[in-house]
Amino acid sequence: MAKRDRPIGITALSIFFAAATAITLIASISLLLPGGFLEPIWRLNPRGRAGLGAIGVWAVVLFVVVGCACAVAAIGLWRGARWGYVVALIVLSINLLADIINVVSGIEPRAAIGIPIVILLLLYLRKESVRQFFDPHRPCRQNALSAREIHSNLIGRRVAFYFAASTGFTHLYAKYAGAKRLRLGQTLPS
Repeated sequence: MAKRDRPIGITALSIFFAAATAITLIASISLLLPGGFLEPIWRLNPRGRAGLGAIGVWAVVLFVVVGCACAVAAIGLWRGARWGYVVALIVLSINLLADIINVVSGIEPRAAIGIPIVILLLLYLRKESVRQFFDPHRPCRQNALSAREIHSNLIGRRVAFYFAASTGFTHLYAKYAGAKRLRLGQTLPS
């Protein structure tokens, strides 16, 4: 198997997901041990701490699940595995949805900062070169048409030509197909 070069953006995203894993797991430990040595981290977001404290043990479960999903995404992206790519798309999409809900509902207006960032990350992951990295057997859409596109294009041209020839509207066909010569050397005026 040939070695594939990991795009720099995927390396950065993998590191980002690894950091998110560490942060969410540390936060879940701090929620398990209220008033413990990790409590000072909540000075950054005391409202978040109060809200998560009200949820109770489910906040810890949520953070552990998010941390595990981020870890799976980090490892998968680093390895160039298709499953890592899919998990990263899912985690980022859920994050985008949560940010939108938080902003629209007024719960956390500062979440608006994350919306364009997540959109850019999702757009990056949808780039053809990035998708090609995660699925090397995928035909490159930039350089090739699918058999279905070629077939429908040929059928469409044939139908247009026969319609134009049978009705005498050859000038419409010339406009449609971009052709100046139709048949038997007949040249249409431009």
